[in-house]
Amino acid sequence: MNPLTREMIDAGAIDAMVARDAPSVRILSESERRDSLLRTLAAKPRDDVWVFGYGSLIWNPTVDFVERRVARVTGWHRAFCLATPAGRGSLDIPGLVLGLDAGGCCDSVAFRISGEIVESELAMLWKREKILFGQTATNLP
Repeated sequence: MNPLTREMIDAGAIDAMVARDAPSVRILSESERRDSLLRTLAAKPRDDVWVFGYGSLIWNPTVDFVERRVARVTGWHRAFCLATPAGRGSLDIPGLVLGLDAGGCCDSVAFRISGEIVESELAMLWKREKILFGQTATNLP
């Protein structure tokens, strides 16, 4: 399997994979993703943003960053607690992927995104990570 690239994300490869593997699952529209991103941006000052990578973001962040540091988040631990019907599983037997679950702590990597490009880089991250409407590990069909 080829590593995920910015070009693949931008071209809609993740949405296409989900649509192919789980056609009954509702994928967020571009406007829904944009609204989510704008709500997130409204809740923070307009400066640099740190993104904590706990899964594939560690080795393949696909966002432009100005700094990378070892980081720890307390109150959460890395676990295979998210289910996906696409790519690694099916609607009948969803595959598990890494997420952060309550309790403990997690050592990983954090990426600092410059405030000058934070909106475009988080938009890329939203296209990569915010795919399904209202779906969690516990309520996949």
